[in-house]
This record gives sequence, structure tokens and C-alpha cells, in this order.
Amino acid sequence: MRREPAVGATAGSGSGPARGAHMQATILLGTLKRSGLSHTETLCEFLAQRMEREGVRCEIVKLADHEIPPGTYSQMGAGDEWPGILARVLGSEIVVFATPIWWANQ
Repeated sequence: MRREPAVGATAGSGSGPARGAHMQATILLGTLKRSGLSHTETLCEFLAQRMEREGVRCEIVKLADHEIPPGTYSQMGAGDEWPGILARVLGSEIVVFATPIWWANQ
């Protein structure tokens, strides 16, 4: 299995396609905030910009903006938006799960 250099590693001569060319990344943003400042969302935007600079197509899916009912099936009925999100995840070479961390000060 071939491993690509880490993001931020020095690129080669600059000729040819970017390292991440033809790669798709999906970031699942798990913030509970539908609006206002979200540190997790800010970090996701930073990561997406870095990956795009390396040639990786990147999409952030803010889960709080979607109707995703609880359940154990990929399709929980009418109005369930998870199947469309799952299709994007399955079409990605990179998947990032971004969740907030609470340090008992909120």
C-alpha cells in the first residue's frame, strides 16, 4: 500500500498534478450550533482550505442543518436526509468526523 506524504509536507518540483488530485474529502461537522460561532466549524473550514490547496476536493456537511432521525437503518423513512449524505461519504477517499469537545466550562 502506497502512502502519500502528510499535508504540509514539502511538495516536489511543482510539475504535474497536485498530490491530492482526483481525491474527494467529506467532513461531517457534528456541531450542535445551527448558527453563531462554532470553533469546530472554524477548524473544519481551515482544514478544508488546507486540503483544497493540496488538490483535494473538499465538502463540509453540517449535520445540524439536515433532518437525520435516529435509527439503525440507512433510510429511516420520508424526510430522512441521511441517505444522500451517506452517498457522499461513500464517494469520498477521505472522511473526517469533526465533533466538539466540551471542557466543562460551558
